[in-house]
Amino acid sequence: MFIIKRFCDVGGYCCPAESGDFLPDPPTCGKTPAVPRIMNGKEVQLNSLPWMALLIYQNRKTLWRYSTTMCAGSLINSRYVLTAAHCLYPAGDYIKSVRLGEHDTSTNPDTVVLSNGGRKTAPPYLEVNVEDVVRHHNFYEHEKIYINDIALLRLELPVRYTREIRPICLLPDYHFANNYFENSSLRIAGWGASHIQSNKVLLSGNVKGLNPSECQKLHFRRDIHICAGGQDGTDTCKGDSGGPLMATMGTSYNEFVYLAGITSYGSSECGWRPGVYTSTIKFIDWIKTKIKP
Repeated sequence: MFIIKRFCDVGGYCCPAESGDFLPDPPTCGKTPAVPRIMNGKEVQLNSLPWMALLIYQNRKTLWRYSTTMCAGSLINSRYVLTAAHCLYPAGDYIKSVRLGEHDTSTNPDTVVLSNGGRKTAPPYLEVNVEDVVRHHNFYEHEKIYINDIALLRLELPVRYTREIRPICLLPDYHFANNYFENSSLRIAGWGASHIQSNKVLLSGNVKGLNPSECQKLHFRRDIHICAGGQDGTDTCKGDSGGPLMATMGTSYNEFVYLAGITSYGSSECGWRPGVYTSTIKFIDWIKTKIKP
């Protein structure tokens, strides 16, 4: 059983409890500060997806440290980022840190031009070293098909929640255990490839949840996957791996964003065929048993 602790002021700034052994509830999680390769994706409002995490890699031999748009993740509490297991160990490299509060990877801090001609500048991004990685013990790959594609990144230090950095909510399994989000409007996000080149800015797009039968050619498994996208050229693509498949629930001030899935794999024809996502609902017990203070 998890004890939920949070300390929020009237301005919406929340400080997490010192331990990271809980999964926060709304309004600590899932609240965006703004009114709310991804194909046909649009640039998101500055820091409007405050749980997005960019993974930073380091080469084992040269110790060269670099940022890449290869993989992303989602902050789920003050100490943990949830991502795809296949993102953990690219050839010769490992995840050194995660970057939170990022928008445009080519600038720091990020500044955007508003519709009225003014400018908005965000605080500098926060980069936190990864202390430990926990990959699902039954993860495996076969011809670019990933099974049990889920992993936790434990941060070296707990992060303080701000308007620009805060966790996404996780769905309670007892409400959505058999939910494939069929015909639901879902949202995807990432810094991955759009058309033929990678993106420096965070992009987001809407996709529709599909009936599992529509994804059988992608070796979809009902017990661990969600199938979505492929309509109107909108889909996750190379570089979006590990990023969130998001479901928005509620209305107005009681509207919160939940992590329905983790971008796993799909067709090489980005944008026109469905993508397959690891269902977080199916792994909620695994997540709870693996996170620690």
